[in-house]
Amino acid sequence: VTVYGGTYNANVFNQHYIFEVQSSIEYAIEENSNGTWTIVPSVAWVDNQEKSGNWYTYDIGYATLEEAFAAAAKCNREDYVETVTMLQDITLENTITVNAGEEIVLELNGKSIDVANENINCDIYGKLTLNDQVGSGVFTSRNHWVHKNAEFIVNSGTVQNIATATGGFPIYLDGGKVTINGGTVQALNGK
Repeated sequence: VTVYGGTYNANVFNQHYIFEVQSSIEYAIEENSNGTWTIVPSVAWVDNQEKSGNWYTYDIGYATLEEAFAAAAKCNREDYVETVTMLQDITLENTITVNAGEEIVLELNGKSIDVANENINCDIYGKLTLNDQVGSGVFTSRNHWVHKNAEFIVNSGTVQNIATATGGFPIYLDGGKVTINGGTVQALNGK
């Protein structure tokens, strides 16, 4: 069964059999405060590739970038590379984190990630690789904080800090490793 909208009394994507109910990657399911679930436009979707080259795709979108990162982390195994692909521009309400042991590729897909306020970071404790096949994608946060033993690889896209009077860094290196193969790293000053 494929669904493209509506409100349901249960999470229809988690029924008895995997992929019993599906949607296209452009839609996600979100829990409402009254216990019902609604199909909404997704902001990102996750696919994974076996390092041997075989592709397995989850044709389920996610309503938030945090949910997409959590799904990628849940699937994260040594023999796979998880890719979170952006489907629309978003504004983060909370800090986004790549935990130790996680390896995530973020494909901006020409989309922009902004932050709601100057206290929101991208905390990297694992490995995050940034790509942008379209070329106009921008990832903004207070700091893209690369912690001890972490790794941040920028292949394409733009990484920038939020312009504030109190500062911030496009990349803040705190004992980790940063590799810039392409793209743009831009420091903004709000003073």
